[in-house]
Amino acid sequence: MKVKTYRAPTMKQALEEIKKDLGPDAFILSGKEIKPKKILGVFGKRVFEVTAAVDHGNEEELSVRTPALETEKSQDHVQFSEEAVKRGNSSKPAHAPVELSPVVSELLPPVGIQTMLDEIRSLKNMIQARPESSERSRPAISRMSHPFSHTICAEVYADLVSRGLDEELAHDLISGTAHRGSAKTPAAKAALKRKAAMTLTRRLKVAKDLIKERPGKGPRVIAFVGPTGVGKTTTLAKLAARAVLEDQLDVGLITLDTFRIAAIEQLKTYAEIIGIPTKVVETIPQMRGAIGEFGSKDLILIDTAGRGHRELGAQPEIAQFFSQSQHIHKSLVLSATTKQTDLSDLMKRYTIFGPNSVIVTKLDETETYGQLFNELLRAGQPLAYVTVGQNVPRDILNPNPGKLVSLTLGMGDVTWETFVGMPTPTRPVSTQGHRKAIELCAGAR
Repeated sequence: MKVKTYRAPTMKQALEEIKKDLGPDAFILSGKEIKPKKILGVFGKRVFEVTAAVDHGNEEELSVRTPALETEKSQDHVQFSEEAVKRGNSSKPAHAPVELSPVVSELLPPVGIQTMLDEIRSLKNMIQARPESSERSRPAISRMSHPFSHTICAEVYADLVSRGLDEELAHDLISGTAHRGSAKTPAAKAALKRKAAMTLTRRLKVAKDLIKERPGKGPRVIAFVGPTGVGKTTTLAKLAARAVLEDQLDVGLITLDTFRIAAIEQLKTYAEIIGIPTKVVETIPQMRGAIGEFGSKDLILIDTAGRGHRELGAQPEIAQFFSQSQHIHKSLVLSATTKQTDLSDLMKRYTIFGPNSVIVTKLDETETYGQLFNELLRAGQPLAYVTVGQNVPRDILNPNPGKLVSLTLGMGDVTWETFVGMPTPTRPVSTQGHRKAIELCAGAR
């Protein structure tokens, strides 16, 4: 083996000299930049010092003899050559020698071959230990590479996916409004996105205002079902306050949520402020009796216990009662902060209650709403209300499909401020007591 040190003004010149002298199979053992010294007030020229070696066949492989390497059955063979870079070798470290080239930069760190081998071995172990990629772990957009040949379509598709719409829905929206022109301008992109938004708006089902709907006989009965922590009780209070203060309805409240004592106290507090009666029940027969006692009311709102979606097996009797009660409107309450996979699971599991509509809460606690469209369209359920805060009764809105889609896709002049702007109530508050109730409810949590 021949080992030799070279100095040159640049790294490239040093490598050329090594290649010329030792040949293309030379190994780089170390390299560093020697900073110029100041002589007579003037800095000298910088110099690159590179130590190289070449094996003339006396040994099978260049080895660095250290105790750590002696214990290994096989050694890493690291070859630095310009030829490897030119070939663009992409062999994996786990299966083939790693070929690198110092011609990546003119500044090669002053590091020895042992350090390089240790770093490469560590990187190899990381790659080998990495689990195989799965469909679940990949970014959503990676599963459908280049879905559109036209640049504008591909860009709008990527934008829809980045805003929470799943690939299938985004692809369907773009395919249904295909861009047939050749223009690739921002205006063409905006036009295609508007078409996709219009298609999405048409597909979104919206329920009529639940508290304004009247059955043929008897009171309107609405039950709120859903997992714990989504805001069922607060949502019920918002609708109760709106029904009493704006629509002048006679309202009664029933709660099945005896699982949390705080929930009962919270609902009673709301009811006392608004001035409406509340009944606490524990069984289905008791609930039937409470509904009968409120038979002269205009509206009956039922609060149910929030359970984790994997605990629904503990409520078979309640679920069966609601699913078979056609005169009761069941509204599934979901949080906008729920991640996509859990949201899909919740929608499927709560079908045992026979929900007629969906209420989405906590819209103010997230900036991504696309997952809501995925599940609403997949389940075919109409959206009844969205809530945008905790203030009662102000922060509940009848959904406007166009505005909701525009907010989701970041289009037009629809901002969060314009989206949550509440219209002036059509009916004025008639008494000072009602004004006081509004003030109290606005501060309740």
